[in-house]
Amino acid sequence: MMDEVSIRRAHVADADQISAVIAETLDVSNKPDYGAENIASVTAHFTPGKVAELLVERCYLVAQLGGKIIGAVNLKLTGLDSGVVSAFFVLPDQQGLGVGKKLLGALEVEARARSANMVLSLHASIAGEKFYLSQGYIGHGDVWDGTQRTIRMTKTL
Repeated sequence: MMDEVSIRRAHVADADQISAVIAETLDVSNKPDYGAENIASVTAHFTPGKVAELLVERCYLVAQLGGKIIGAVNLKLTGLDSGVVSAFFVLPDQQGLGVGKKLLGALEVEARARSANMVLSLHASIAGEKFYLSQGYIGHGDVWDGTQRTIRMTKTL
């Protein structure tokens, strides 16, 4: 199946599908850890219009299977040698199959092309922490935003 998954740069026309992937993933994969109120708040930040804005500002990649977007991630450069991995979501029924690994790997290639000494940082969800650890990211402790706990992580490429 992974041979059928393609990774490509996202286009503004993808905003509706990306927003839908984010909403479904938050609702299914993250709601148990964060609750409905927090999930609704985060989902509101990823409307199609807001995703379209991010598509213009950042390096945004999508994973596609049979013409359907099944995952998305973006990279925000924060310096010559630093960037933030953000809005990384894979549809719940595609998690654990290698889609996330392939998508994150492609984003890391993009980051490496910008700097040989790139340091990526991110705030992992509770559900995503084990995945990031398996990809070589190092945890640096919890970050709290109200009642939302994430884990600050970094990786030097």
